[in-house]
Amino acid sequence: MLSFICILVSSLFTSPSIFEQDQQKADSLQYEVSVTLKLIQVYVSDKDGNPVQDLTKEDFLIYDNGRLITVTDFEIHSLELPPEKETEAPPRMSRKFFLLLDAYRNDGLGLKKARTLALHFIETQVHPEDELGLLTYSIGRGLVLHWPLTTDHEKIREAVKTIKLFPGITVGSYGGSGVTSMDEAVDFTKSLNDFAVSLRYTPGYKHIILFSAGLPRALFASDDPRLRYEHERLAKELASSSSPIYTVDTQGERDLVQGRELKGDHSLRRLAALTGGRHFTNVDYQETISEDIQNSTGNYYVLGYYVEEAWDGKYHEIKVKVKRKGVRVQAQKGYFSPKAYAKFSKLEKRLHLLDLARNPSPQFDLPQDMPSISVPWRDSNSSAVLHLSEIVPADLEEILGNKAELFTLVYDDEGVLTAEGKKEMDFTESPPGRICTYTFFPQPQGRYDYITILRNKKTGAAAKAASTVVFPENQQSQPALSGPVFFVPGRGSLCLPMEIESAEGKSKTKEFNLDAIAPRIQGSISPLVFDLDKNTAAMYAVFGLKKEAKEKKALEFVFVPRLRSKTTDETYPLRHTERNDILTDSENTIVLELELTPVPAGKYVLEISVAGTSLLQDLIFSQDVFIR
Repeated sequence: MLSFICILVSSLFTSPSIFEQDQQKADSLQYEVSVTLKLIQVYVSDKDGNPVQDLTKEDFLIYDNGRLITVTDFEIHSLELPPEKETEAPPRMSRKFFLLLDAYRNDGLGLKKARTLALHFIETQVHPEDELGLLTYSIGRGLVLHWPLTTDHEKIREAVKTIKLFPGITVGSYGGSGVTSMDEAVDFTKSLNDFAVSLRYTPGYKHIILFSAGLPRALFASDDPRLRYEHERLAKELASSSSPIYTVDTQGERDLVQGRELKGDHSLRRLAALTGGRHFTNVDYQETISEDIQNSTGNYYVLGYYVEEAWDGKYHEIKVKVKRKGVRVQAQKGYFSPKAYAKFSKLEKRLHLLDLARNPSPQFDLPQDMPSISVPWRDSNSSAVLHLSEIVPADLEEILGNKAELFTLVYDDEGVLTAEGKKEMDFTESPPGRICTYTFFPQPQGRYDYITILRNKKTGAAAKAASTVVFPENQQSQPALSGPVFFVPGRGSLCLPMEIESAEGKSKTKEFNLDAIAPRIQGSISPLVFDLDKNTAAMYAVFGLKKEAKEKKALEFVFVPRLRSKTTDETYPLRHTERNDILTDSENTIVLELELTPVPAGKYVLEISVAGTSLLQDLIFSQDVFIR
């Protein structure tokens, strides 16, 4: 197994704890009483393959594990019907497409053509209510989910254009590592299988459009049976997850110049056939391919019925029949019942975590909001992103329980998971009023999303914090201000460092103590992450300062702090004093004392403008705060 393909699905979990039996019974009862609406997608065509679009609810018979079910909900989706009126309710179930760009089995020209076709499909065939997701596979990164299913098609379109992909090279071994072409092909197939597992609980059909040159025939004819086994297992998992694959051969006519044993068309054809999709032999026929996928997926019925969830994770076989004779019915083969989080496998817990991190509408419960901030921090000794998140146990009682786990995930601007870390949290004893966790991680120039998730180890209930930071280019010959980090006196928080590591294992969290930049004053002092008491009279802003060692003259800056209401846009100037007499343990900091004036409770932006002759341009630093 290649260690570097595990970016999407590797597990960081320890063995689950043993919980009290009485609590387990209570949880079981909670799951058993739930009743939910199951939605089933059905395609009906005549003997010539044309969609049949005039059926009614009474024309359908549904069997769930052999038992005839009463259909209670019904929708028809047709490409030929006029658009629904804006006043009508949105569809219960829309189409879902995952675009999968395979860089491992592609050359430069194939990738270019794949992007062109993907963009053409988005621009010409996708409806506003359709959901799109984007994945890539490459040697080194493995399978990466850049975007979960979303109706924000512009994000998908932009990502298809800009994601950096490098053609794969598989000629017996890779980079002298001793990894064979068979190993690479097996890992590719296993990664797709893990993704198929994650789709089990997403309702309806999940259409996957795979842009690839396919796996060489020679590998399937090898004495090593691993690829044949994994390929069949993948096809079965995709079929049971109602995820047909539409395979697009990115080699097209160039396949004609290759030897038969190097061609990948056989694997693409078989995968499409076994999952109920279609195979397209030439990526150059973008009009035909786009229209054929549209015609294959655009006309369908949605049938709904209510069931009592058993929360056992078992598979339910579905059979759909139509009373009208002479028609062909294609429907979901079945669905998986949900199951209690405590029964999740390590892989399912991992996928649950990533779903919470990237999906604005996770398959399970929405996570509770939790505050965090991320700021670039530079001084003469270090350069990194300082990320802080705050846990207020009184606000998260339903999530914490006795034991929880805290994760920090870092995504780059392409949606690639670049670093992550985990910390065990024990709340058996009475927790403090506030807990602040922080990490100090070196980052190259770019835009990053820092996501912190607190998850109950028993129930899976979660809270989530997300913040975005842009790490600017390092101007070597200019002084740089960074931060600030705000500190509130008179309020105590337990501050805990958290280690994270890059996905490739090349860099780890830098040694950093938050106390080192806290102002030295009498009494307790805590970082401000979001909440601020309206009775707070003053607080401190600490900036990091990077300057050249040869710089001898004192650097002078002009600071202008203010509060701006996010509701009324009214601005409240703040008095401030540069406190050279109040030091931190770091000599490369500037400390401002801010005098707060009474303002109405609500959400604000705390802004500090900075000017100075030594700066290339004026700067504005800002942080959201909620004044209670």
